[in-house]
Amino acid sequence: MTFQPATIQPATIQPAALQDPIALGARPVPASNARRTVDVRADPAPVRWAVIGVAAGFLALFIVVPLVNVFVQAFSKGLDAYLAAIGHADAIAAVWLTLAVAAISLALNLVFGIVAAWTITKYEFRGKSLLITAIDLPFSVSPVISGLVFVLLLGAQGYFGIEPLKESIWPVVIECKCSDMGPLG
Repeated sequence: MTFQPATIQPATIQPAALQDPIALGARPVPASNARRTVDVRADPAPVRWAVIGVAAGFLALFIVVPLVNVFVQAFSKGLDAYLAAIGHADAIAAVWLTLAVAAISLALNLVFGIVAAWTITKYEFRGKSLLITAIDLPFSVSPVISGLVFVLLLGAQGYFGIEPLKESIWPVVIECKCSDMGPLG
């Protein structure tokens, strides 16, 4: 596979006579005949408030209500039970797993993102559109679906659920990397 640099054509500069519409025979349009522009904010106030209300209601229903529910459930048995749950060994292990996966995904996204961006913008090569499609694919596939695929493939009862992978962090890193962790996602 050979890479060839993309060529950039220089802009052509036209003489001033060709850039002037009057010199080319165009006649100026009088202000009275000019097309009037319509203000896009000219909708009636009730329509604007209805649209804003629908958007705010959607945000409240799908973001604020579940977030409030999480806090209500977390503090339902009191602050002492909440603090005891945070100090549990499984909770601490989950936090460390999250931080480790985030650090690994950050490093992989940084390296592969820069290499892919450089390659895509600098070179013309066979398979370029396939690479761009692979980069864009995580934005069009739900993270839930891709997570399910990786659980089915790499899980304990999955096709590739081999013994060394069961106790490893790498299936989690692969799932996060391929589902929703960034542009090369």
